[in-house]
Amino acid sequence: MERMVGFNFQWFVYIVGCQDKSYYCGLTTNLPDRLIQHNLGSGSKYTSTRFPVRLLWSREFGSERDARGFEHKIKRWRRQKKEQLMRGLIYNE
Repeated sequence: MERMVGFNFQWFVYIVGCQDKSYYCGLTTNLPDRLIQHNLGSGSKYTSTRFPVRLLWSREFGSERDARGFEHKIKRWRRQKKEQLMRGLIYNE
């Protein structure tokens, strides 16, 4: 995506559920388009063999730095902790 000067992008960190019951965490500035990409097999290498996917959770961030930091944190979590996040039992740990 080409960046426009003076335009503030909203960033989203999201978790999708894959066909094989695994989770994939990613980030984007356009969540609807990203989900379409995942379901066409072109969203990521991981989901390209595990689609269709469905959105399970997302959160909006005001900066790319904050979004990338939270995505990195989530990717290190075990499945159980991701499920707690999706159920709203933890917010920002």
